[in-house]
Amino acid sequence: MDDEIREEIKAQTRFGSFASTREGNCVKWFVDAKDYFYAASVAIEEAQESIYILDWWLSPELYLRRPPSQSYKWRLDRLLKQKAEQGIKIKVIVYKEVTQALTLSSAYTKHALEALHPNIAVMRHPDHNPLGEGLPGAEVTLYWAHHEKLLLIDNRTAFIGGLDLSFGRWDTRSHSLADVYPDDVAKEIWPGQDYNNARIMDFEKVDHWEQNQLEKKVFARMPWHDVHQCVQGPVVADLNRHFIERWNFIYNEKYKEKNDGGRYSMLNFMDTATIRQELGRMRCQIVRSASDWSHGIEKEYSIQNAYCELIRKAHHFIYIENQFFITSTGEEGTPVKNQIGAAIVERVARAAREGTRFRIIICVPCIPGFAGDLQAEGSKGTRTILGYQYNSICRGGRSIFEALQNLGINANQYIFFHNLRSYDRINAGDQLLQMERDSGMRYTQAQMAFAQEMMGEQGVTMGRGFKNESKGRVESQQQFNRSNRRENVDSERLRNFENCQQSGYPQGSSGVSAYSNTGIPSQYGGSSIREAVKDSYESPRPCPEQDRETRTADMVDNRRITRGESSYEGDSQIRSGYGRDETSWAENTYQPRQQYESQISGEMDREYQGELRSYDPGPRARIPYGEDEENYLSRNRAEKYGDSQEYDYDNMLTPGCDNGGRLQRNEGPYGYQASYQSCSGAQPSYQRDDVRPQVLSSQQQPETWSDQQTRFHEKGFRSYDDPAGIRKRYQQAWRRDGENNVRGTIADNALVGGDIRSEAWEGDRASETANFVTEELYIHSKLMIIDDRIVICGSANINDRSQVGNHDSEIAMIVEDQDYFESRMDGQSYQASRYAATLRRQIFREHLGLLPPADLAEITENMEPLPVQNIYNFDSKEDGIVIDPLSDNFLNFWSQTSRRNTQVFSEIFRCVPAASVESWDDYDKFIFSKDIKTGHTANISVDVKNKLGDVRGHLVDMPLNFLAKVKLVEEGLVDFATEEIYL
Repeated sequence: MDDEIREEIKAQTRFGSFASTREGNCVKWFVDAKDYFYAASVAIEEAQESIYILDWWLSPELYLRRPPSQSYKWRLDRLLKQKAEQGIKIKVIVYKEVTQALTLSSAYTKHALEALHPNIAVMRHPDHNPLGEGLPGAEVTLYWAHHEKLLLIDNRTAFIGGLDLSFGRWDTRSHSLADVYPDDVAKEIWPGQDYNNARIMDFEKVDHWEQNQLEKKVFARMPWHDVHQCVQGPVVADLNRHFIERWNFIYNEKYKEKNDGGRYSMLNFMDTATIRQELGRMRCQIVRSASDWSHGIEKEYSIQNAYCELIRKAHHFIYIENQFFITSTGEEGTPVKNQIGAAIVERVARAAREGTRFRIIICVPCIPGFAGDLQAEGSKGTRTILGYQYNSICRGGRSIFEALQNLGINANQYIFFHNLRSYDRINAGDQLLQMERDSGMRYTQAQMAFAQEMMGEQGVTMGRGFKNESKGRVESQQQFNRSNRRENVDSERLRNFENCQQSGYPQGSSGVSAYSNTGIPSQYGGSSIREAVKDSYESPRPCPEQDRETRTADMVDNRRITRGESSYEGDSQIRSGYGRDETSWAENTYQPRQQYESQISGEMDREYQGELRSYDPGPRARIPYGEDEENYLSRNRAEKYGDSQEYDYDNMLTPGCDNGGRLQRNEGPYGYQASYQSCSGAQPSYQRDDVRPQVLSSQQQPETWSDQQTRFHEKGFRSYDDPAGIRKRYQQAWRRDGENNVRGTIADNALVGGDIRSEAWEGDRASETANFVTEELYIHSKLMIIDDRIVICGSANINDRSQVGNHDSEIAMIVEDQDYFESRMDGQSYQASRYAATLRRQIFREHLGLLPPADLAEITENMEPLPVQNIYNFDSKEDGIVIDPLSDNFLNFWSQTSRRNTQVFSEIFRCVPAASVESWDDYDKFIFSKDIKTGHTANISVDVKNKLGDVRGHLVDMPLNFLAKVKLVEEGLVDFATEEIYL
């Protein structure tokens, strides 16, 4: 289709979209990833013809059901491999990141998936300078990303929204921060790198998915709130068309002239007759942001057009959730171009003029999801985003609030901004310390071994081919070798491009993209709801625990993966070359094996030395504000242990050694580094990884950490040879009878039925206080609900990157359900759309703590893909609170809950943003001590447990005066490139 025809179609469709409005669709919503990922697992397993995936980031080792120990077959790569072996064609498009700025490792995703089976094809895009002749005349795409999140099954069922199939997303409405289970490591929900907190550190080396530098027993994860949708009906044809257009565009740009063996062949537009069958009563339309670089078309910004028009035409109420809020009111002099802010000003001004009640509630993240303290030099990017958000809302002379004030309108009567926050308690009390002593191992070691069991060497990826087919392995290796050649060339071009910029790129974790990743339901058996809907459907069952060793052995044997050197001849190339491009690498970039092993050894040294710096908070985290540290620690030690040297690591004795082997701590470049001389002179295996002596039986031969490292390198992977044995050895130290009453997470106490005051703990009050943590609940949704009748949901943020069309590529769906039912609006009877109203009420009840906790062992209708419909409890008293979003009763409940939660979190944790912090001096005074571990209790003088009992849900105020006296957008930082990146 040529550009003229496309432009004619856009001129005739609503919002200037490539797609018309389609009647007769059926749509269901998923709030948070637990439900969506389960539905995706069912839909993928039932696929009969094709699976198409379009993602910003895709993690092959992602578990779609949890806990992982009960969900062996439901890991994404295993599921895709199974379907590919059944003849299903699987096509995947992922964003090809600028490797200097982002840690997505799309090259690893590509080759890990393609190594599973020839029926899986993965394209990465864009190439950062595809013409390869320097800047003049070249098409350079460095700033922009493919940001869509789309899953298409058999051209009949589609999933669209804000969730990538990637690490860090799986979550429930409880939004837990903790994942420590001393009595049974296999209870863990987030193995390996899936446990992440982007405010502390970004994902690193995601091809080593079983490793995690964020220590679970010290730091909270960052919880993730998101919304996704499933759709069937005529509109699916437009989503298929979008995917096929993108696939063929990339094919013509990258693969047309290559001999790829047919893996990347063009896709044909299918006969849409079956898709166009009407299945429901919902009117849907697809809108997108796309342009020449991303889609090979003239610029389309129908998402922005839809947002602006729907806001202007709203009658009563608008609810917005978004990862960002950077927009313009239409005035000159601002670099921001999208007009969503102008539409908000226009609609509020009309309400004020007409004297009608109108309300907008907007929820955004507390702080952009990038690592680092806000004051740090490396946090300029974070501060810039914050500055532009506040300039969009209430500061800088051209904001929404100021534009309304110029019209004599008090914006606070119409517009309400909020954040979300969660709390939890890390189960790192006396029982964990006792387990570590009795087992001679750190919990971190057992946790890493479990992560390797779930995500490690027994997995089906690792880039080592499929089944017995040596040809496939050679193909995969050749592809990866080719991939590394051009990435070096691309990197050189990027450096050349940077040199052409006067100020270069901003430094820090935000790097080149504002999407820098900052940045899973039943698995226990039981009958499925779908059996009542579809007779032929058999509910997926997890593979029984007792069969896993047999399955793993069969799988490893079938694929001829042995522990011998010859089986890993190509791994050095794979490991050293991850994160590069799809074409070849130069001969002189090949690393000899000895050089590679030396390089990896150095990485291991740095990583495990770094791990020593992640220690349990202990008494130090409980020092009362203003008390001398040494006095407190000395008194605490004497009160708790008397004259015992049990916890005096400077004078620790080896159990069973009469001659007093000692642990020594030496100050070094990485802080304290452990070294140990045992009674026999041997170095036990906890060297560099533990500060507690191991208890070895007389039959066990101690192995040094250096020996262990050497073995890892010789085998070509970083892992334990026997992860199950490591975990079981730790677990055998659990010697209690009966049930463990201390829970691994207590975050669900913020929901209906919760009572944190009754939670058990092993240890004194001080140790429990030190293990309470908080973190912002990261809002990643891209959602707007209008008048309880219209929903727009997709991948687009409210910023120029997503909205202007020729920056990031995006996709969204507008849903207008024709199934109306009796509801309330502004105290009056009101006909609401079932889809929009139930989605809003579900979200509001979650934020306010008016839902019961989710049960991992329960399959509900809301977890199944279509044709199973959403269910909603209309008859509860909790629903009565959120029925009418314009009523005074609702607003009072909403505001009081938000205010109370904010006060509690501020008093206990001294978390920012905070209303009392307007300057850096205020910031320094508000934060008790920067020595306090991130997210941990700051004020131990209060009864933390009792105070947290007042928290309901996750809603908190967004302080609009936070750092109001600070120039967040610094002079000299903002140039053309910076504006393009951050806005």
